[in-house]
Amino acid sequence: MRKAQVNPVEVIAAWLAIEAMIEADPHPEHKEFQLVQAAKLVHRMASGSHRRWQGPDGGTIEMHVYPRPRGKVLRHLGRDIEEAAGLVIVGR
Repeated sequence: MRKAQVNPVEVIAAWLAIEAMIEADPHPEHKEFQLVQAAKLVHRMASGSHRRWQGPDGGTIEMHVYPRPRGKVLRHLGRDIEEAAGLVIVGR
């Protein structure tokens, strides 16, 4: 994430957004769901290929491709995000 220059505040904001979504749900998912969803969001912030070129009609064509986040790494990344957010959020 450092290499992709992801702002740490955006990582905390991603965690808070997912936490708020789960708290608003009348039938919330289990904790692992929150960890994985936060990790997917942060993974997307730090990865991907982005291309832009001129189309035949003179317009700009953009392509954004992201690698699929999968495996146990999402759970580990999610726990790290949770820990970092816990240090920032007051009352935890």
